[in-house]
Amino acid sequence: MADTIAPSNITDLVATPMSVSRIQLRWTAPGSVGVLGQASAYEIRRSSSPITNNLQCDAATGIAHTMIPKSSGLLEIKEIDGHLPQSTYYFCVRAIDSSGLRNSWSGTVSATTYAPTDLVPPADITTASATVESYHQIKLSWTAVGDNGNTGSASSYEIRRRSTPIVSDDDCSAGIFVSNSVVASTTGTPLEFTVSGLSSGTVHYFCIRAFDQGGNRSLWSGVLQATTPFANQSPVIQLASNLTIDLGTEATLDASLSSDPDASFCGAQTNLYEYNWRVISKPPLSNLATGDIQSRTTKLAKVLPDKNGEYVFEFSFKDNAGSCAGGNRTSVSLVTVQVNLVPIDAPAYVEAQAGGTSAFVQWWPVTGATSYTVYYSPSPGVSTASASFGPVTNPYATITGLTSGTLYYFRVVANNSGGYSLVSAMEPRAFTTSTPPGMSVAGTHVDISAGQGLNSGYLASVALDHASGKLLVVTRNGGTLFEGKPSLFRCNLDGTSCTHTDISAGQGPGSSGSHSSIEVDHVNGKLLVVTSNYNNSSKPSLFRCNLDGTSCTHTDISVGQGANSCYQPKIVLDHTNGKLLVVTHNGANNYKPSLFRCNLDGTSCTHTDISAGQGGSSGGQPSVVLDHVNGKLLVVTTNSANNAKPSLFRCNLDGTSCTHTDISAGQGTSSGGQPSVVLDRVNAKLLVVTANYGNSSKPSLFRCNLDGTSCTHTDISAGQGSESGVIPSAALDQINGKLLVATQSNGTYNSKPSLFRCNLDGSSCTYTDISAGQGNNSGLFPSAILVPISGKLLVVTNNVSNNAKPSLFIW
Repeated sequence: MADTIAPSNITDLVATPMSVSRIQLRWTAPGSVGVLGQASAYEIRRSSSPITNNLQCDAATGIAHTMIPKSSGLLEIKEIDGHLPQSTYYFCVRAIDSSGLRNSWSGTVSATTYAPTDLVPPADITTASATVESYHQIKLSWTAVGDNGNTGSASSYEIRRRSTPIVSDDDCSAGIFVSNSVVASTTGTPLEFTVSGLSSGTVHYFCIRAFDQGGNRSLWSGVLQATTPFANQSPVIQLASNLTIDLGTEATLDASLSSDPDASFCGAQTNLYEYNWRVISKPPLSNLATGDIQSRTTKLAKVLPDKNGEYVFEFSFKDNAGSCAGGNRTSVSLVTVQVNLVPIDAPAYVEAQAGGTSAFVQWWPVTGATSYTVYYSPSPGVSTASASFGPVTNPYATITGLTSGTLYYFRVVANNSGGYSLVSAMEPRAFTTSTPPGMSVAGTHVDISAGQGLNSGYLASVALDHASGKLLVVTRNGGTLFEGKPSLFRCNLDGTSCTHTDISAGQGPGSSGSHSSIEVDHVNGKLLVVTSNYNNSSKPSLFRCNLDGTSCTHTDISVGQGANSCYQPKIVLDHTNGKLLVVTHNGANNYKPSLFRCNLDGTSCTHTDISAGQGGSSGGQPSVVLDHVNGKLLVVTTNSANNAKPSLFRCNLDGTSCTHTDISAGQGTSSGGQPSVVLDRVNAKLLVVTANYGNSSKPSLFRCNLDGTSCTHTDISAGQGSESGVIPSAALDQINGKLLVATQSNGTYNSKPSLFRCNLDGSSCTYTDISAGQGNNSGLFPSAILVPISGKLLVVTNNVSNNAKPSLFIW
């Protein structure tokens, strides 16, 4: 808000003659806003004619001065020299605030200097010397002079200073007046006075003049100067603002921006700096001690409060003076940390696999959680009264000692020092099957086209609705009635009772459903389908439906990216931040990998180029997974800018700070075709399966750390020949420690669906023809998924041997 109030008027100005040439002014300091605060400056004016109003004050002569206004209500005194004897002078004083507003003047204030009675001034002071006392003090020494010349004793001494040489009496008069307490002394008496408050590292010039009772003054005589040494300045502490955190969360005590302002000038030995954090106050029941502060002798410390309430921490910074005067200096500042007891959330997403007598349960990490407890039962409605396993610190657990051949239900609770969450809303089911997924003696084939005809099964993408126990399959339905629109086939997990729904939400024919990628938003009960919408210039489209395919909406999520910005989209859900992450091979951006990041309803989308400096065509055939523990988006592409080798782009979940790593592990050109990625959370490994065109299109496994380092390569073709690894789709059987890869096995196997089953390091691979009696070309574009409820592997294909309708193979 603008300042519109000027300082209050000065109404008590008094002018008093002090000598034949000096007049003293006295008044009460006004405020900045009326009578409040502190004005910024004074305007003092003088005239030989009466000053009764603002216009006359404006016309009067200004008096130079260096006064800084005091706080409102305090007494101000200003002595002005240089007047003629026995003469009347008129004065006005006005105050100005920081906004430039000035008060008004009214009234008449005057004073008449004394008539001269003594015309002989004191002798000039010629014996003065200046000695440095400290970085801000200089001592002046001189010999007392008389009243008349060197007779008697001068009544007072005037000391003035300035930062430029004083080489004349006028220069002396223009200097800053230094108030002093020197008393009258007999001629010849040694006198001295120490001037304080001087700036360091500066040449200071002084003059000393004597006055007698008649107001006569001696003249300046000789240059008087001294230089203060440079002073060591105190460190400047800059702390992060006061913090508010949840109990169980580590607080970062950040003084990293603190500095020693004159370190370079003084040549400070920075290795001798001393930093220290300590606890000043804490909640009554807290046992936190200074020794609990991690890295407490550094600028950046961490501490884990043990109780809710307010904590106050002190940071001290002791510098090194180096060559500067004043010794080492210490600065101290405080920071407050408010710790709130906030109910911790339960994991938003939980999934389970089971087999034999064990179950593997994993979930999305919860912010602020320090451990988790898994509850389980062979009956639904799991609660904290059910059997439990834990606590565990990782977001997964392997539970042993279960009964084989039993369907178990699981829920997870998050814990921290403040308590524990409710049980998770999700209650996944898993069957302790004795036959691992993919190991059935004979698989089953089911036509899941629900009456849809020719070409209804192109480019299937699959997901599970765990709550309803349904398989969800979305295809680009090329049938006569649908002409490439997205279709949902919804079936029981054994492929029975399938229904078909057109989910195009008004998007017309012309392949609005190409290259669909689907995820289930379990929290909001929605099916999210992203396609390359050829009906909308191949931009990314989001179709958002109920899990039964009803109430679908369509949203263009291209965020201004142009035509062809959505080839081969892949989606994942970031439920921690409530975001849909869509990665595409962006033809509008030179075919580099792009991230479209939206709310889960398709609003507020942003676009980020995540190519990390890789060139054109670096984003081919992306496959994505979230590393929830490290908060990273992992994208693997066929990088044609790097000879079509597999590339890992690793980014923050908002697409920032992306890095690129060639993960080909020595494999050559075209080794990264059609990558499919899964995350082995137990062993903290990224598993990437490709159609390795550099190795006769056999399936290859690239196994890396989660940051893309220490990659290894393994041929997992299990003795199968050329083109056995085309279009791989990988799934992870964590309970049995197996990697399952379904492929469109061309060549010898005539594009039937094939299964390669390996250890998680790529060893001990086996091969199975999983076509279940279906003929040639029954395995195009396979999409594999594990079903915990039945312990089965489901593979959905575009079955050309069955009129290109969607087929389900159950193993």
